[in-house]
Amino acid sequence: MRLKKIVSILTILMMIGVLLAGCSNKEKPANSNDSANKGKGTKDSSQADTSTDNPFEEHMEISFGWFTGEMEQDDPVLQKIQEQFNVTIVANPLSWNDRKEQVNVMVNTGDMPDILFYELEKGQLSDWAEGGAIRPLPEIDDRFPHLLALKEKMTVGISKATMDGQLWAWPKFNGANRHNALSLHMYVYRKDWADELGITKDVYTWEEFLDVARQFAQKDPGGNGSGKTIPIADQDFAITSLIRAYNIYADQYKKVDGQYVWGPAMPETMEGLKAFKKIYDEGLYWQDFYTGKGYDAHALYEAGLVGIYSDNFVIKNIEQLRTKLRNANPDWTDEQIFEATALMKVKGPDGKYWAYEVENSWSHDIYSSSVDDKKMERIMYIMDWLASEEGTRHVFFGVEGVDWEVKDGEVITHWEKDENGIPQKPTYPARDLRAMSLLFEDTDYINPMFAQNSIDMAEEWILERTNNPTNVAEVNLELLDVTTPNYLKYGTLGADFGDKIKEIIVTSTYESLEDDWQEWLDMMSPKVDAVLEELNQ
Repeated sequence: MRLKKIVSILTILMMIGVLLAGCSNKEKPANSNDSANKGKGTKDSSQADTSTDNPFEEHMEISFGWFTGEMEQDDPVLQKIQEQFNVTIVANPLSWNDRKEQVNVMVNTGDMPDILFYELEKGQLSDWAEGGAIRPLPEIDDRFPHLLALKEKMTVGISKATMDGQLWAWPKFNGANRHNALSLHMYVYRKDWADELGITKDVYTWEEFLDVARQFAQKDPGGNGSGKTIPIADQDFAITSLIRAYNIYADQYKKVDGQYVWGPAMPETMEGLKAFKKIYDEGLYWQDFYTGKGYDAHALYEAGLVGIYSDNFVIKNIEQLRTKLRNANPDWTDEQIFEATALMKVKGPDGKYWAYEVENSWSHDIYSSSVDDKKMERIMYIMDWLASEEGTRHVFFGVEGVDWEVKDGEVITHWEKDENGIPQKPTYPARDLRAMSLLFEDTDYINPMFAQNSIDMAEEWILERTNNPTNVAEVNLELLDVTTPNYLKYGTLGADFGDKIKEIIVTSTYESLEDDWQEWLDMMSPKVDAVLEELNQ
């Protein structure tokens, strides 16, 4: 009897062992390193892992607050996204003019969508995080390779949204410069005029640049009449472009020997002011610049009155200028348009290019605290796909097989064309969903509406400065976290700087310039010193 009991007990224990082994096999984690998973690499974010349950099996509704209308359920772009990720996407439209008030009301009343556009203010973001209104993003791992790549590029946007090691908002990448963070401010010029005068070069020294301006004024290749050609002009916000050639930090705070100094008070800025004054007094710079508003200089260039023009020439802005020039000169060929709006590569007086970094993202998304981890994971899968080549093609080009196809590795669009033969992108409201992940500027490089010459021009300018000696004003991550009262109140005092330049260049003599500038610096010193005292503590 005793032996039978022992045998029975052993039999039961063996059965339990078998059952436990079976359960263990069924519960093997998705990242198990068994031989079946080796060598497969990173999975695309739109594909379920066949070794586990389908991560998209449960249907979800996701709401998104952005500048779009209601989602049209017959929109094929929307249908593909919803079917691929097993979701229904609901839009919570925002108004551009009332966006800040709308966002504040949504968050503070607890009536916010799952995903919401937000122009980040660090103090407010902190309050919302501490108050439990929003949730952080989880770790972005190799399930989301395209988000990881964007995160590495958006140093500033990520830094702004990170608190205590957690990312509380997702910045929207602006890919106008797809290589780095250098601004696309550049000079375009009337290369056709320079060709006529025999002074065309690939790269101009500072003196050669001024000589081109001088000859445009003296020889009037545009036939505008004596004294009517404007050699050099800037877009209103770029009036300091000539000064930046001498000091790229002219309107910023810069650390010198471990202490912050104010750019307008640096000796290099005075050198730039003196150079600007000489250029202005010689008549080489737009004489009415101090009264210019908005796009006045842009309009003068379109009218054929300006020889050299500085602006923020991202690809779409190059195209905008060329379109207006084409409308004003309907008989011109594309080549004539390109020659009249050519890139002018100019080195500063020290023989180097100059450039400043910009924040390569604009605005953020925040996420409601009501979004659980499963829904957040689904949102991130969608975001990652939208940032991929497949997702980009789908939301930008439209429906594959209808609006576009791939032949020999190249995308061929079937978009309708306007009367000028320029392709017009199809209208799919759900295209705006890409803003869940990033903005559309990077698609300028693949936009069939844009001339390849415009794309190549922007690319050339980025790489020219990237690959050659360039004075760069880098984005100062240290200053992003400064919340001291005087810094928040006064900032860099850039508007005061710009206004004073307009006044002093026009009203001061060259001989009195330095004293007049010092007088202004003395007047500004209480504000500046208060900021510097905080920064240098």
